[in-house]
Amino acid sequence: MVNKRSKIIINQAFTLVELLVVIVIIGILATLSVVALNNSKQKGRDARRVADVKQIQTALEVYYTDNGAYPQYLTAGQVFKDASGKTYLSKVPSNPTPATDGSCPSGDYSYVGPRTDANVYKIYYCLGGAVGSVAGGSCVARPGNICADYIPEPTLSGIVSGGSMSQPSAVTVVGNNAYIGDAGNNGAGLNGFFEIFDISNPASPVRRGRINSQNAGVVALYVPIAIAVVGNYAFVADSSSGRLQVINITDPTNPTAVTNIALNITINDMKVVGRYAYVIGASALKIVDISNPASLSITGSLADGVGSAYLNNANGIYVSGNYAYVAVGQNNSDCVGGLEIINISNPAAPSHVSKLLAGTPLLTHAHGIYVSGNYAYIAAQGSPSGCPAGLEIVNVSDPANPVHAGKLATGTGGAVLDGAYRVAVQGNYAFVSAYDAAAIEVVNISNPAAPTHYATIGSASGASLTNVYDMFLTNYGLYAVGTNSNAFNIINVR
Repeated sequence: MVNKRSKIIINQAFTLVELLVVIVIIGILATLSVVALNNSKQKGRDARRVADVKQIQTALEVYYTDNGAYPQYLTAGQVFKDASGKTYLSKVPSNPTPATDGSCPSGDYSYVGPRTDANVYKIYYCLGGAVGSVAGGSCVARPGNICADYIPEPTLSGIVSGGSMSQPSAVTVVGNNAYIGDAGNNGAGLNGFFEIFDISNPASPVRRGRINSQNAGVVALYVPIAIAVVGNYAFVADSSSGRLQVINITDPTNPTAVTNIALNITINDMKVVGRYAYVIGASALKIVDISNPASLSITGSLADGVGSAYLNNANGIYVSGNYAYVAVGQNNSDCVGGLEIINISNPAAPSHVSKLLAGTPLLTHAHGIYVSGNYAYIAAQGSPSGCPAGLEIVNVSDPANPVHAGKLATGTGGAVLDGAYRVAVQGNYAFVSAYDAAAIEVVNISNPAAPTHYATIGSASGASLTNVYDMFLTNYGLYAVGTNSNAFNIINVR
């Protein structure tokens, strides 16, 4: 009897396979529960963000009624009161954490008081997802609108000129630090600099540290053409030596050289994405593995003419997804140039995908390029022989078949785009540096088929942009350097 009962018990038990299936199901259910919980928490944070901004807007309207204007300053976490001491908010709401829901950057709500229009304020915030009728992503709240389109109001915030700064040729910004490359002679026989500025107070940038071409271990700082910062390291592409220099910036007051690698091309631009630096030059693309900053290595390359690649005097590069988009200028005296699209899904073997040549309205001596959504925005420098300069917009939704979408030539509707050199995009606006006009042109690109002049930033605004060479755009400002003005400009674009 005992044996029979034991046999019955054994026959009714779970098999190993059944137990594994149950464990897997429990794991899946637990994962789904965690995902659902995280989604629910994010939705809760987003709902609070909208409620916070609405609360701030209500307080601002009461303030406006009492004072006849909106306040110039408002800071999250602090009391909001007027000059008489009347309190409107005992504590201005702060962005719930983590702030990085969805694709949102870290940081608090940002208030910008009236500038060119006394009846307009702006509150910048970001949602991880949609909340009711409010779409997810970056938002700008204005009077009567919880999420309006971004509209720039460019004004000069601060400027650095003279001193050791001589022919600044490259700039990038991370946090409160601006990293600048200088190509000129500072009067003491030192050619080529890498400098770090504290820009926490845009009105008064402060130099923190610098390193020059004659410091130990530095052999690639003669004509810095592009800078990228990753963690504690700055990667500086030097046009003159054709090298990529690594600088340790752990201590901003004392940057030190780490190593460099020869790329054997005249470098014109560089973008860093993930573990790779994509460096473009006179006739080739070089892909450099930077995962170990102390030991760089070339992973892959593509030369002009290989597989129909069009890289004859490639001037600018932008990397998005599996593709590198290259602005090609060829020769400044010829009415030639174009767009080359390269597949970089395998960094060891980049390959030509397609190209669009200068027969397209404005690709003459294409120089700078920026890709946003389905469009590539290309700064066409033009040429002395009379070929047009301006902004060309190309639809790249199908990388294998890029097509002209729209253009804006210099002089059209007041646009100042002479010698268009670099371009960056934010919202419905493209910012284009005009090298030959000592200016930065702001273009409305809300309709890519018909871009229009919006504003021009130049000497009238107090900026020093003679031969503006490079610029870097953030949500807070535009940072531009001019080689012949020997100046670093900080422009508020909010």
